[in-house]
Amino acid sequence: MILDIDNERIILKTSNSSLSYRLREQLKLYGFLIHDGNMVCDHYDDRKLERVHNFISNNCHDLKLGKNLTSLLNRIKSDKKQRKIKIDILNSFKEGNIEYKKYDQDFKNNLKNLIEPLKDHQIKASYFLNICGDAALFSVPGSGKTRCVLMYYKMLLKKNLVDHILIVGPLSSHEAWEDEYKKFFNEIPDSKKFVGGHPQFRKSQYREKIYQDLFLTTYQTLANDYNDISILLKNNRFLMILDEAHYIKGQESTWASAILSVCKWAKFRVALTGTPMPQKFSDLFNIFDFISPNKDIIDDISKERLLREYKKNNKEFVFTQLKQLVDPFFYRVRKKELRLCKQIKHEVLIDMNSFERKVYDAVKSRITDVSKDDKLFFDNTTYLSELQKGRMIRLRQIFSNVSLLTNTIKGYEEDLLTDETDLKSIVANYNEIEKPAKLEKLKDIVNQFVNQNKKLLIWSNFIGTVDLIVNEIFKMGYSVKKITGSTPPDIEDDTSYVDTRKSIKEEFNDPSSSLQFLVANPAACAEAISLHKACDTAVYYDLSYNCAQYLQSLDRIHRVGASEYRPSHYYFLKYKDTLEYKIFDKVQDKAEIMLDLIDSDYGIYSTDLYTVDDEVENYSNLFGE
Repeated sequence: MILDIDNERIILKTSNSSLSYRLREQLKLYGFLIHDGNMVCDHYDDRKLERVHNFISNNCHDLKLGKNLTSLLNRIKSDKKQRKIKIDILNSFKEGNIEYKKYDQDFKNNLKNLIEPLKDHQIKASYFLNICGDAALFSVPGSGKTRCVLMYYKMLLKKNLVDHILIVGPLSSHEAWEDEYKKFFNEIPDSKKFVGGHPQFRKSQYREKIYQDLFLTTYQTLANDYNDISILLKNNRFLMILDEAHYIKGQESTWASAILSVCKWAKFRVALTGTPMPQKFSDLFNIFDFISPNKDIIDDISKERLLREYKKNNKEFVFTQLKQLVDPFFYRVRKKELRLCKQIKHEVLIDMNSFERKVYDAVKSRITDVSKDDKLFFDNTTYLSELQKGRMIRLRQIFSNVSLLTNTIKGYEEDLLTDETDLKSIVANYNEIEKPAKLEKLKDIVNQFVNQNKKLLIWSNFIGTVDLIVNEIFKMGYSVKKITGSTPPDIEDDTSYVDTRKSIKEEFNDPSSSLQFLVANPAACAEAISLHKACDTAVYYDLSYNCAQYLQSLDRIHRVGASEYRPSHYYFLKYKDTLEYKIFDKVQDKAEIMLDLIDSDYGIYSTDLYTVDDEVENYSNLFGE
């Protein structure tokens, strides 16, 4: 029998009858199929090839190796030796046994003459990238991951290893890259964006001779254009960056498949995210497959074993193995290393106004009554979950603005005010009857900030409430703007005046501008936007259960570049004698758990801190037996 590599396939040349049944079945588990009397495997990585070779060698005494396979195994052996040396260096650096100041003179030289010197934690993260090559930065939001990458890019340029940098990230992140590039290199970047427009026009651009340094695209565009972007990467030398890399969570996601199909053509790769596992530990798989296209960090067999053991609830084994596999290839700057001032939280207790109290009491009583018989009437758990989620959203709407109860909720049609004609009339005409007590309290806070000539950021999870707050502040005669999902990120045509996220952010961050109040929706503004330059106070008008989004929103005004010198203040508006307390406490509890994980030495091992079932879980806590 001869084992060899031919046309990127593993081939075991033998007659089918010469292999025992056990050997044939084991090879099938490795992905082999019978073809023309031989056993053939089309998909493999280095670790799988080694396992196959060892297995067949131990069970077939007459095995011979072909020339191609011999050469490949020798290369793998050499790579493993170099990889072990590299891992030892990376672990030593992370453990503090190697100081960058004594290790690399070229790196020290390139730190000189920066317009804005890197902070110590940024220098260490940049140097880690320099010695790791393909790596992940899991540093907390606000730590300066963008600047760390630009320092690494500068080193690669000096070494003549790359010519361009490709950023794949949400549209809201693109402006920050252009701004930081300008500050870092003291020049306006010659950049090109592959976003929107006609697909055929983009297709022609991928094949043009390129002169730009900075290329920007989104996950959605790359998923649409991955064949053309592969050609762009093949024909040029790119450092490829995934910003907010948790966007490729989910092993079967379209975005992840596209990213993993093109990343092998980049010369170097870096993944950036402060929340590497927003839902479960397997969210890490795609991130490390991106930085190691050959899957030499977590191979397919290791993934299967980790998932299998996790299902057995053998979590200690999973986390120990995962730590051993990925530890050398990521760097994390923890919150405490930023040396920022405190985040101070204030609880603002408010009595409900009369009509919103009537509606709340009625809805709460109705939910309590119907919850007792839910399991008797509904044996469809999926339908019951949707029902419970809808009820929780209704409660949160009341805590925000009673008039929101007129809005429809997808998949939820229950009438919680059955036969309550008077209450339905109150809901339908609420904006004309009274204003929410929270809104009146918020207006008092707004007046205080006007008197102090300070800027204020206001958060709400409901678009209708965002609009209500903006209209009220505007009627008070003050300058106010909003950022929601419908706010365009940027507009290339400077001749048309349209407020964009970029223009609003720049105006709000300008201490001399007249824009004093910004109302934002966390879903649209919780990540990739810095609002700390001229603002140190935020008001939370209402909360959702999205813990990761909540933590990101806290960091919009608590970041490197201003928060070293002043504390950040957060005011949480809460109704007395309502279930809003329990909702608030649940979010805070999860936030504390996530913060502990983020600040731990290996804080990537999150549990399911936020899932679509959180509404159901909290419903059970509030209304369960």
